[in-house]
Amino acid sequence: MKKQTPLAARYASRAELDARLALALSKTKTEKKKSQLGSVKRKPVEKLARYLAISPTSCSTIRPVSAFRTRAHNLGTQVINLIDHLFVEYAPPLFLYETMLSEQGKHLVWETRRERTEQDEQRYRSWFRAVARGDSFAKAAKGELTSKEAHHFLLAPRADDIETNVVWAKARAGGLPADACDRFVRWFNPTRCDVIGSRLPYVIGFYESFWGNVRQNERDNIADFIGAAHDDESFSMRGRTLKSIRRLSLDWHRHAWGCRHFAYRNWEPALPLWETKRRGHIVRAVELSDSRALMDEGRKQKHCVATYAEACFRRDSRIASMRWFFPINGNLTESARLTIEMLPRQKQVVQVCGRNNRSADTEEQAVVRKWASEVGLTVSDWAF
Repeated sequence: MKKQTPLAARYASRAELDARLALALSKTKTEKKKSQLGSVKRKPVEKLARYLAISPTSCSTIRPVSAFRTRAHNLGTQVINLIDHLFVEYAPPLFLYETMLSEQGKHLVWETRRERTEQDEQRYRSWFRAVARGDSFAKAAKGELTSKEAHHFLLAPRADDIETNVVWAKARAGGLPADACDRFVRWFNPTRCDVIGSRLPYVIGFYESFWGNVRQNERDNIADFIGAAHDDESFSMRGRTLKSIRRLSLDWHRHAWGCRHFAYRNWEPALPLWETKRRGHIVRAVELSDSRALMDEGRKQKHCVATYAEACFRRDSRIASMRWFFPINGNLTESARLTIEMLPRQKQVVQVCGRNNRSADTEEQAVVRKWASEVGLTVSDWAF
């Protein structure tokens, strides 16, 4: 057998350690889920019913609860199967099932969820029933979605929530391609769209006209500016050219990172402190969990991450800071830093940028992917 070189032995040792860490993390997650849910064996209907927003004996059911059977062992799947049995003739999109679940059920199936009024819950529940019975969804959603938007809504991404997919459908009906809509709803989440209000069609129209003429990194910068600019009720995208928006965006980014007038917000971090060694450096990733930390990150990196505080507070986004250190005389000196945006619901990294919004280089991308895989995240195609 050929003897390993010291370098090969080091890589093999590191690979073995990474595999052990991944296995330990997987076991920890499994044990945590067991402690929260108990045994994963099939539960009786009486226990599954606690996860539903509507009683299984309701007059709106289409099949008797006594006839329910399932082969699933996953508790969340058992609950979805019970909803199918009781209410579904024609399968609705997965994201519409959320409105048929109790708060406990939403946490079980999706973990993160959006706060809604009872009126909104009732409206979305009527949408679910219309699709599940085979009725006209366009008629059920009339007043909020046009017929064209209603068509695209039913084709929206499964992983997003209802409000996000309403925005997705409006963007898709406005002429944006599907992949552009995926990015559009990240930039302009439902809360941001509520602020934009009746001006939203002009924003969609702008992106539909100029999407192919804007570079990927520039799209992120322009979207941050457009979102912040609409806080001024007098601002509109109507009649704006790409050249004028580029100029306004550049000017705004030169000043936004130094802003000191954001309200203080804080939230619970979801990710642990992460550390690894890479080519003589120590790399650490930490989730930023208050608006002051975001402001400090923005000043350090000279970008507008401080404006993401409200989105983080609402759990629409999460921000992590990844930092490279090298030892000098026993002290650690920072040599590089990346700011990373994640979407909690999709468990996905969607934006990575360095100082002055520079793109991550190849080595940095490799570290981000390693971190993401170890903390249970995926990396979107457009993150870099």
